[in-house]
Amino acid sequence: MKKLFLLSVMALSVIILILSSCEEETGRGPISTDGVAPAAISEVAAIPLPGGAKIRYQLPNDTDLLGVKVNYTLPSGEPASVSASLYVNEIDVLGLIDQTETTVQVITFDQSGNESAPVSIAFTPLEAPVNAAAASLEISPDFGGARFIFDNPTGAALDLFVFTRAQNEGGEAGSLVLLSTESSATEKPVPVVQRGFDTGEREFMGLFRDRWGNFSDTIKHVFNPLFEEEVPKAGHARLPLPHDVPVFGGTEDDDVDGLGFWSPEGFYDGVIDLQGPRGFRTLDGAGSDLFDPEPLPEYRDQFDPLRVTAHLYTIDLGVSVQLSRFTYHPLTSGFFDLGGWRVFDVWGTNEAPNPEGTLDGWTLLLDQVEVETPENATERRDEIITEGVEFTFNSEKVRYIRFAWRENYTPIKSFNATEITFYGRILD
Repeated sequence: MKKLFLLSVMALSVIILILSSCEEETGRGPISTDGVAPAAISEVAAIPLPGGAKIRYQLPNDTDLLGVKVNYTLPSGEPASVSASLYVNEIDVLGLIDQTETTVQVITFDQSGNESAPVSIAFTPLEAPVNAAAASLEISPDFGGARFIFDNPTGAALDLFVFTRAQNEGGEAGSLVLLSTESSATEKPVPVVQRGFDTGEREFMGLFRDRWGNFSDTIKHVFNPLFEEEVPKAGHARLPLPHDVPVFGGTEDDDVDGLGFWSPEGFYDGVIDLQGPRGFRTLDGAGSDLFDPEPLPEYRDQFDPLRVTAHLYTIDLGVSVQLSRFTYHPLTSGFFDLGGWRVFDVWGTNEAPNPEGTLDGWTLLLDQVEVETPENATERRDEIITEGVEFTFNSEKVRYIRFAWRENYTPIKSFNATEITFYGRILD
């Protein structure tokens, strides 16, 4: 009983100690509460930045100094504040948009929450990133729409809003229609392309927003989108070149029997097979030194010089074209699996390829494109195979296309498709 009583007393003591510790914790305030404001900064200077300035200063010699803050007003009228610790002697003030003289207040604060008298510093910001992007924005005709190209010199986080105007009955311009919102935080953003319009005259617009909610002026252009048509498949033909991969159903020395399912022509015969494996297929294992003893340097494996990492295959389109896009129609047995395309390049040229099969004279049209599996792919399989997976670009004049397939969905090197379709503007 005595032992039980002692244990109970000890447990109760521990509980009381924990509760009193919690009371002390919740009641804590600043480390010190001296009520004495810290001294102000000195030797303050401002270095203009895009949309703001870098404020440099000397800190006061206060033992309980905690940091520095700057209070200012954004163009929207909203108050803003930035702070820096006592371990640095500079602070960036950003989010301004006008290149006019601006005055901000720099204040020190200590561990007790005391603040110094404000020190005013004036500066004129450089061109704000949101305005610089708008000044560089080029809106030009594209196939069935428009292309938006711009620079973002500072790599700032920006949103580009792309608009057009609805066409009312009679062809008159109507209300604004938001086509897309594109986010960018790189110096050279990828061009934004909007398609799906006829060739009638249309107004396209773009404007930018930064992370402080500042908007640029709206850039507007009126033009006729370019005419687009399907490139006739009747003129397509395989163009065997050195380093190209053998295929099923072909007539070249290393090709093998197509077994009634595959052939070079199955790549572009206009038949989309939703039931069985019918179309185009490269030879399993091709892409090793067995078939290409001296692979092209562009596709030699960096870890194993004897093994290439791509299947090359060349097509003569039969006509010279300014290409706008192409669609890849997956094979049923390679539908985002097995030999389905995962990563690939596309090369193009209008001149007859050199007979040695090198890439001299070719232009890289698409670089390491990654095929993303569509949402609900299994449930939408027939729809996706029929409509195809689309890849957009805007080529120069080309007649010959060379695919370089880098990765599929298995370790076995074999790539397939039930169909491929090119679109653009036929030049001759």
